[in-house]
Amino acid sequence: MRVLLRELMRAMPTSQSTVDPVQHSTNANVFMNELEIIGDGSKVMPPPLPGNHGKPLVPVPAEARIVSLDVLRGFSLLGILVVNMLSFSQPLEALGFRNGLWLSPADKIVDWISVLLVEGKFYPIFSFLFGLGFSMQMDRAGLRGLDFLPVYRRRLFVLMVFGIAHGIFLWEGDVLLPYALCGFLLLLFRNRKPVTIAVWAVVLILLPALLMLLIGLVFLVFSGNAGFSEVMQDTFAEDPEVRSKLVAAFVTGGYADTVSYRLGEFLLIASLTLIFAPAFLGLFLIGLLVGRTQIIMEAAQNRRLIVRLLAGCGVVGLVGNFFGAWAMMVGSAGADFGLVMIGTSAISVFGPVLAAAYVAGILLLIQREGSFGFLFPVASVGRMALTNYLAQSAIATTIFYGYGFGLGGSIGRLGTIGMALAIFAAQVLFSVIWLKFFRCGPMEWLWRSLTYGNRQPMRR
Repeated sequence: MRVLLRELMRAMPTSQSTVDPVQHSTNANVFMNELEIIGDGSKVMPPPLPGNHGKPLVPVPAEARIVSLDVLRGFSLLGILVVNMLSFSQPLEALGFRNGLWLSPADKIVDWISVLLVEGKFYPIFSFLFGLGFSMQMDRAGLRGLDFLPVYRRRLFVLMVFGIAHGIFLWEGDVLLPYALCGFLLLLFRNRKPVTIAVWAVVLILLPALLMLLIGLVFLVFSGNAGFSEVMQDTFAEDPEVRSKLVAAFVTGGYADTVSYRLGEFLLIASLTLIFAPAFLGLFLIGLLVGRTQIIMEAAQNRRLIVRLLAGCGVVGLVGNFFGAWAMMVGSAGADFGLVMIGTSAISVFGPVLAAAYVAGILLLIQREGSFGFLFPVASVGRMALTNYLAQSAIATTIFYGYGFGLGGSIGRLGTIGMALAIFAAQVLFSVIWLKFFRCGPMEWLWRSLTYGNRQPMRR
């Protein structure tokens, strides 16, 4: 993380550090509506305003999208699906230790690799892109001389509604609601200096990790104490009635049973998710910083920096995640909750570092000739990120939950990863075909229409 931030700060234009794009554009408009007097006393006309100056904000047309960002979104959705399939295939409450529902050597090896290379690496990319998108929208509004806050707030409110509906009607592991809430907090940093943003980003990313590390150390130190073990047993003892409701909702119950269970557990699940909200916000801030540097939008001109990020973050990220994966697996095998928490803490810190290396590698791959044909289908998935994210929940819960095929708990880690790849392949095909006829995905269309307050065009 330190390597990434140091390179970003080197690339940061200092002239942007204290400028509010909206205010800057407003002041520039006043200035440009008058004649400029230059040094010799003569008068010259100011440069013309952009053609879209003062026009209302509208969604970015397909031809103006940045392909590299859509490619990154597509890859992040694949990684998120691989990780989430573990949670789809069994109740969230059953995920205390790894290898809970599989024993074969192949499943254990694949799960080890998943922890090392996938878990905690792709949600940071998705979060980073959220903050980068915020930066780009702010810049777009500034160029038009408009205040982007009303539109952005509506955008977040709609996303919050989507998140609540997703968590209740599709899957309790929703991330859209905490994203929306953190998006409102992100507004507080829009005029901050780069150094301030960088410091806050590091602190926020480290907060959940330090909390998990503290919990892990407490368990390691006091696990041999009889009194401590008795208190923990009383605190976390499983209520048979709660367990029966959980099994009924997940494995044998119908859709109504599942929704009823989610409604009863909504606040608890949402509060557990919000524990990681500081890390989400910290990653948003990293995206805001990168958006100001234009590193991704001008990747060819920043190739040397991107290569350094790939090498530095790759080495540090692999070492840190190897330790985290080892601690999680050894702790799970020995039912050592303290060691599991320490491993989780390490991955929450070094996962974003390795994610930065993934982003750098993908950006370098995009610049290679002949790669576009391979990456274009992935970009199509990224253009429909919201639609595909929600579709993943709908498909996977139908496969594993009782109201669908009821396969929960019967498929090992190797099988869930195979399913994830198959679902993603289907989404690639669907996205490519859909975008031949439509401007955006159906959920993106609904989100845009509700955000901008009018029915957006759908067909190409």
